[in-house]
This record gives sequence, structure tokens and C-alpha cells, in this order.
Amino acid sequence: MDGASLVYSSNGVINASVSEVVIGRHTSAVYFMNIGTSAIQVTLNGLYSVYIPGTLAGLIPDYICIPGDYTRFQSNVSAVNLSIFAVA
Repeated sequence: MDGASLVYSSNGVINASVSEVVIGRHTSAVYFMNIGTSAIQVTLNGLYSVYIPGTLAGLIPDYICIPGDYTRFQSNVSAVNLSIFAVA
């Protein structure tokens, strides 16, 4: 991530199953951290699905890096507790 510019960030409960969350800029990578205990599926640009594991009790969650140009995402559950940031 050295030399990258932050283009989007969000921390907290996201209602991403109702509609897509638009990042609004092109990215070189998106980082997701699932703070909840259940794994979730995230669909990027309406094409690619990735699973973001849940946080196990007593463990510190970590970011999952998804390299690529993604301008929007949607999750498979209604209210997910995600921390997200995207870089250009």
C-alpha cells in the first residue's frame, strides 16, 4: 500500500444488501475487515464474489486485501459490521 491514496473509507454497520455501496472512484485495491462473527459474501462490481471471514471470539480481526479496480460492492446479508478502505 506504499504510495497509495485513500479514496474511500467506512467503519461500522453497512446495509449493503439493500443496494450497492458505491465507492465512487477507481481503485487499485479494496480492504475489508469483518468485525462480526459470521462470514459474509461480498460481490464486487456485480461480477466477483469473495468471502470475508468472521472474527472468532478472542481474536483480533484483520483486513483482507482484494486487489483490483472496484467501484461498488454489495453483501449477502442486510446489516454487516465492516471496516472498509479503498486505495487508488
